[in-house]
Amino acid sequence: MVIVASSGGPKTITKVIHSLSYQEKASFFVLLHGPAWALESFVKSLQHSTEMKVRLAEDGMYAAPGEIYVAPGDRHLIITPNRLKLRLVDDSPENYVRPSADPLLRSVSKAFGHYCIATVMTGLGRDGASGASHVAKAGGIVIAQEPATAVAPSMPRTVIEMVLTTLPLFANLTN
Repeated sequence: MVIVASSGGPKTITKVIHSLSYQEKASFFVLLHGPAWALESFVKSLQHSTEMKVRLAEDGMYAAPGEIYVAPGDRHLIITPNRLKLRLVDDSPENYVRPSADPLLRSVSKAFGHYCIATVMTGLGRDGASGASHVAKAGGIVIAQEPATAVAPSMPRTVIEMVLTTLPLFANLTN
């Protein structure tokens, strides 16, 4: 499962992760736009909300079930398809940000196919829409936060408008 967010994301992501029971058969990848220092702090904060292990993603790590990997600042996180190895790449920003949700979502669509769940939450801009379309084409599930409940509705609204025709919507996550 991939969870992506930007403005308003820390509180919203924490609420979602807190609502999940321990998942021994799934890996979680969290992408939050922000500087490296803020994401390092977010990892520590998020750990208090779950029984699953929360780690800042490092280049060369292997995805393990029951763990949450948070993309570090200023590098794109991608997952290699055959070995589920985490890679941090210095490619140009996409959608004016790095890390960007789109490279991560494209890579998980290849790595996990129809087993992938992509969740696009609060944030400004269009990051996540293109990548979510790859997840949908691979047969995965795409979920967008109800824009009316988002601190910044652009990211989930763009996913709804560009990618989804029908979908379950998270509601009241920021209240």
